[in-house]
Amino acid sequence: MIWQAFEAEAWYKYLVENNVAESKEAFSNCAKIDLEECAFNKDIFGYKRNSPLYAVLSDNNKIINSFSKIDYTIRSGPLKNKSYKEIVKAGKSHIYIDTIIKSMNQDYEGLSANLKTMESVLLKMKKYAVLKIDFDFFNGILNKDKDVIFKSINTLSTKEHKKRNRESAFYKDLISQPAMGYAKIAWRNGFELEFESPLIHNGLLPIKPNFNYTDKVLELKESMTLESEDPNNIGIKK
Repeated sequence: MIWQAFEAEAWYKYLVENNVAESKEAFSNCAKIDLEECAFNKDIFGYKRNSPLYAVLSDNNKIINSFSKIDYTIRSGPLKNKSYKEIVKAGKSHIYIDTIIKSMNQDYEGLSANLKTMESVLLKMKKYAVLKIDFDFFNGILNKDKDVIFKSINTLSTKEHKKRNRESAFYKDLISQPAMGYAKIAWRNGFELEFESPLIHNGLLPIKPNFNYTDKVLELKESMTLESEDPNNIGIKK
């Protein structure tokens, strides 16, 4: 619920208060929650598709770079463990998230390798055929093809929007993901594109990091404790 609270704050600050700086700080805190979860070997990249997209929307370069260093252990059987990076190399669904991370960090060598694996493994699976548009976007980033980048993002925010945002109960009428995050990634790679779709918010696209980011996740950790000698203590430090 803490992650969702930061997410709601980020969009409220931008959509209602038009406060870009505070919106970016809340996006940064969303990303910090995800980094914390990865540190505890929680496989969030198996289901949380917006995770690195909120990192890139924050313009917090330290956080964005931290995503490129992520690795964690995933239990693949009763006595078997695999690392996140091993699963990515095998072309499993995690390669999609990893490709986002590589594109937002301008890791073109890693992006190229991932796209080859996506094409030969992931996209061959029927249930992942829908990611062909995403594949085209990433290819556009790699090949510096402005037209392909624009077309992919525009398609995702229009024709494909309902399909890709059907599980986003509240935000589906306000924001189109992954189109919004992809538009930001395009800017980070030198393509300063703007869109007519009301579901892509052009005001968040320019690369303008905050002068300082408050680490509210650290503040929350410091205000809580796992154990207490006082039986009446509910986990909050006085």
